[in-house]
Amino acid sequence: MCDEHIECHIPGTNLVSGHHTGHQELLGFFKKLYELSDGTIKVAATEMFDNGSGTVLATVKITAERGGRQANFDAIQFWRFADGKAMSLNYYFRDQADPDAFWV
Repeated sequence: MCDEHIECHIPGTNLVSGHHTGHQELLGFFKKLYELSDGTIKVAATEMFDNGSGTVLATVKITAERGGRQANFDAIQFWRFADGKAMSLNYYFRDQADPDAFWV
């Protein structure tokens, strides 16, 4: 489903922010989220918009628990597709301070 050179950008200044390129780095990113949240991370799409030209925007709700704290973030995922594969994924958070404070 993902191109072997997929690029994923997570904004912020926290343990999971950064730029991840390729399958292994993207899988490592998801593994880190799972480990940091003791398996509680959930990303649920609330709406999706497809412009028919290879880009998809999804509004998502992200929930997780970590160290007795609860996360509840609103974000946008911006996907770019080509040849039937995901080429890039960028996240934009409603309030960047929330994930920066949670993923410390």
